[in-house]
Amino acid sequence: MMTRIGDLRRRVTLQSQQQTRDEDGMVNIAWVDVATVWASIVSVSGKEYFSAAAVNAETDKKVTIRYRSDVDSSWRVMVDGQVNEVIDPLDEDGTRRFLTLMCKAVMTG
Repeated sequence: MMTRIGDLRRRVTLQSQQQTRDEDGMVNIAWVDVATVWASIVSVSGKEYFSAAAVNAETDKKVTIRYRSDVDSSWRVMVDGQVNEVIDPLDEDGTRRFLTLMCKAVMTG
C-alpha cells in the first residue's frame, strides 16, 4: 500500500537525546522535542516487519512521516503520550518522500 499525504492524520512528536553538563561537571541526558509532525500510525506484527526487510520481533508500530534525513534509531516518537523507541527508520520506496519509523512501545512507570 502506497502512502499518500492525506494518510498523515495524526500528530506525533519526534524527540532526540541531548547531553548537557551541570555546574559540577556531571553529564545529564534529556529528551528534547525536535519536531511535531503529521503521521500515519499502523500496528504491525513481527511477520510484517520481517517482510519489510528487517528482522525485529519487538516492533509493534509503524509510524510514517514526511521524509527527514536526521531521524535515526537513537530517537523516539511520542504518540498520544506514549513513548515509542525508533527501532529502524526506513525509506521504503527509496523516493525520500516518506520515512517509515519501525517502533516499539516503551513501558514507563
